[in-house]
Amino acid sequence: MSIKPRDLLGTAERLLQSGDYEADYRSSISRAYYAVFSLVKKKTESLVSYTGIGDHNTAKQEVSWRYQDLYDDFTSLQDSRIQADYKLEEKVSRGRAEHRYRVAVEVFSSLQSR
Repeated sequence: MSIKPRDLLGTAERLLQSGDYEADYRSSISRAYYAVFSLVKKKTESLVSYTGIGDHNTAKQEVSWRYQDLYDDFTSLQDSRIQADYKLEEKVSRGRAEHRYRVAVEVFSSLQSR
């Protein structure tokens, strides 16, 4: 069974709703970013080659060219995902995860409508 970018956004929301642990908040931020990242890839894969290596930078570049108004939010989601996944010594609160989820929903909706 394959999933769609929207499914990842749903997972991010469920982690927020049911989560009482920092690991849930971190996972929610990561899933929210990957929902947006996957949608960017889906919308641009006929225009650019995604090879696996450097795909996040390729997506970032595509957003900067094609969706300039979303660039700041996309990069902030990307930065938050890196913090959530790799910077375990830095605390991630529920409030931060909720904010990142709301930003992801806004970016996702905007991308979907284009």
